[in-house]
Amino acid sequence: MISVNLIPPDRLAGKTIRGHLRIWSAVGTVYLLVLVAALGACYAAWGRNDNVGLAKQLASTQLQIDETAAAMSEMTAQLSKAKEALATVETVADQPDWSILLALLAKQTGKDVVLQACQVAPEKGPSGIGDPSGENSTSEGATYRLALVGFGQTQQAVSRFLLELDRVEVFDEVRLVKSNRQPFLEGQAVAFRIECNL
Repeated sequence: MISVNLIPPDRLAGKTIRGHLRIWSAVGTVYLLVLVAALGACYAAWGRNDNVGLAKQLASTQLQIDETAAAMSEMTAQLSKAKEALATVETVADQPDWSILLALLAKQTGKDVVLQACQVAPEKGPSGIGDPSGENSTSEGATYRLALVGFGQTQQAVSRFLLELDRVEVFDEVRLVKSNRQPFLEGQAVAFRIECNL
């Protein structure tokens, strides 16, 4: 028996093509879903954790950079202060310690002598010109002149003060330049000027 298909061939071909398209669409959709799921799993397993870890490392590194920059800024300020202090110490270290001389003078004055002024200046050289800049005052051979102005209750008190200064052997020469009686507070006192060479 001969079978006759009364459906037109182009309709049969369209039906076959549509069936194939449905199969391939289903297969493509399943493949795409599997691929997306696999990529999502890979991203969840490797990509996201690495990004989080990398972000933490970047944040930690930036924090260390900020801390180091702050520490360097603070150290730079401390270094600047230390340089200033060192320059001051170097300047002062080469100068005589006049506080020792002042303590010695205070010890020698006693109760009957009062100092009004105390002046230390570089001694004038052979040319008669002093060194106002003080450049030679730091050398070991530099000499100074100490001028003391004050009041004593009596002439004997002034003489005793003069002898006490001469006895301490700090000064090369101690001499009384001027001495006269003047009014002082409610009474009279002996005004004096003493010069000493150091």
